[in-house]
Amino acid sequence: WHVWLQSHLQSGALTAICVFFYVIVFQAVMIASLGIYASMSTLKMHYAFCIALLINYAAALPMYAFVPVNEAWFAHPQIRFLMLDAFPAFERDYRGLSGIDNCFPSLHTSISVTMALLAARSGIRRWAAFAWISAAFIVFAIFYLGIHWLTDAIAGVLLAAFSVWIGMAVGEKAERSARPTAPQSEARTTKAV
Repeated sequence: WHVWLQSHLQSGALTAICVFFYVIVFQAVMIASLGIYASMSTLKMHYAFCIALLINYAAALPMYAFVPVNEAWFAHPQIRFLMLDAFPAFERDYRGLSGIDNCFPSLHTSISVTMALLAARSGIRRWAAFAWISAAFIVFAIFYLGIHWLTDAIAGVLLAAFSVWIGMAVGEKAERSARPTAPQSEARTTKAV
């Protein structure tokens, strides 16, 4: 179906958009998430973001080391690596960050969906809408560009859900422990007087 997708939808504009989301927007959403959640008045989302991101990498890196899965274009002769059409220097400039056999799970999927799930819980509706649109483009791009298999994306979505679940639990615990209890607040007021 990768071959069908590429043969029926391939265009220079779509390839450029997919590469832009895959390379630029993916990283921009992570950086923006850090800034947005760090600037919020509560600790919950900041902790949830940091923990969820760490879990994504902690789960994926051992898989990359011990369960190598080649990129779709590399394993199937009819799937083209469309990334090179819009980013010819990809192999030289970017490949060092992602090996050709680092497919399972798809970190682009897991982190994009993680960012979207967290944005949906942040209460910032425009940010949530943007994060979901970004995640949808990135997940489409991993197939269209010929990089990932369906199983990579499914594992990425499951990893995202697990990461957000743990991240939110840690964030809520951090938020509760940061809030002073009523007796402590009264004790501080009494000491100040």
